[in-house]
Amino acid sequence: ETIASIEYAVANLDSVKAIIVLGHEDCGAVKAAMAKPADLGYNLNQLLHQIRPGLGNTKQVTKAVENNAVYQAEQLIANSEIVQKALKKVPVIPAIYRIKTGEVDYLEMPKKK
Repeated sequence: ETIASIEYAVANLDSVKAIIVLGHEDCGAVKAAMAKPADLGYNLNQLLHQIRPGLGNTKQVTKAVENNAVYQAEQLIANSEIVQKALKKVPVIPAIYRIKTGEVDYLEMPKKK
């Protein structure tokens, strides 16, 4: 549903100027994915399954949250032809919301090889 909503906006609303994939400091889902808990039920297990590949090999929650925001931005692009076609006009930008300060830090997407 999330990708479909983004695709609709990108394809039908001229006011869309960017897609921000926003993680946040101290994310409980990222912490749970790092801890690899036992069974949390189907829906949470599915969420953690989607998060784990993006964490990277870090023990730091802040870095894992940043890695995940970049990974999820990459996944959005990889899984949506509509977003891929719109990238020149509508960039996908990973970012982190800093809860303590209220600031948003924009992250770099990896360079294509």
